[in-house]
Amino acid sequence: MSLGLSASIAGAFFQALNYTATQRCQEKAHYSATQMLLATQVAMGVIVAFPSLLLGVWDYLTPEDLMALVRINAPYAVAQYLIIIAIRKSDASIVSPMLTLKIPTLAVIAIVMGQGYPSSHEFVAIAIILLIAYLLSRRAGTLDLWPAVLIVVACIGYAFSDMEITKLSKRFADLPLLHQVMVTVCVNYVFCAIVSLPVLIVMKAPMRVIYDARWIGVTWVVAVFFLLIGFNVAGVLEANVAQSLRGVFTILISLVLVRRLKVSGGDGAFKILLSIGMTAAVFLYFS
Repeated sequence: MSLGLSASIAGAFFQALNYTATQRCQEKAHYSATQMLLATQVAMGVIVAFPSLLLGVWDYLTPEDLMALVRINAPYAVAQYLIIIAIRKSDASIVSPMLTLKIPTLAVIAIVMGQGYPSSHEFVAIAIILLIAYLLSRRAGTLDLWPAVLIVVACIGYAFSDMEITKLSKRFADLPLLHQVMVTVCVNYVFCAIVSLPVLIVMKAPMRVIYDARWIGVTWVVAVFFLLIGFNVAGVLEANVAQSLRGVFTILISLVLVRRLKVSGGDGAFKILLSIGMTAAVFLYFS
């Protein structure tokens, strides 16, 4: 298995943990979507603060990078906010598989930008992934129209954010890969924390929300670290194909850890069968 594929699958696993952590935080604390979004950004800034000082990340930046950070985080913030609302209105195990809609979004953007069409077997793999994602989501529960619309818009935001953060990462291409990725992650989330903390204070949100969002922040930082390796090595579209396994991971986490899903008769076996099919489709894409 290639480094890009392995890293993307690891990123998918931590994204699945992130959606579960988000849902559990909402259920326990009942913060607003805005408070959770801002608190998570501050928590991530705290998490990467020490590595940022250790790596001296600000030595690598230029004034032009400020706009790059805005282009990364504006669509990401909108997408993350919408996903928080979608999870609140449905369930993480329903929402997560449907985020595979980012794959056709990225494919269309790549075609429009003149980067060529996927091959026939890649088209088949993407179609299988989307079908299984839909079946996994339906098996977990019903997705209403409003959360579905939020997911579609979020996928567009995530797609643009993925492309922009990959561009920023490639700015540090003269560094070793892990160093390059770590600098990108640190710069991005220190920037997010600096922007988010004053807004959180003005909102008079309880500072405990930052502590309560700690596992959301940890899982997201780790997920982005692995996904950035995938973006750089395999490509943004290819990494997102592997990332589609987050739906499988979310279902398994819900079954094994959270035990939120109703499993009766052959339901568990059917979910496992779909998960195997999703995994096979991902490997078909890369074959």
